[in-house]
Amino acid sequence: MVHATPAQPDTSLGQELYTLALELAISGNSFGDAAEIVRLRTPGDEAPIEIALTLAEEACREDPLALASRQAMYVLGRALLTDNP
Repeated sequence: MVHATPAQPDTSLGQELYTLALELAISGNSFGDAAEIVRLRTPGDEAPIEIALTLAEEACREDPLALASRQAMYVLGRALLTDNP
């Protein structure tokens, strides 16, 4: 009997989106504009945004005072709530 291991999701785009959200959030962009930029990177696919949001949440748990991670989490959450253009 062969047991197949489930495919692991590719988290590289999620990491890239988290980094992008961090950069956009702290560089003076509005959160709405930043969320739109993130959304444009993943047309129709919310999975990488969800991975990025999980990374932001983990960073916030590790350092509750990390303002940049909180801002990135807000941007990513807003990206999930925004309709695709």
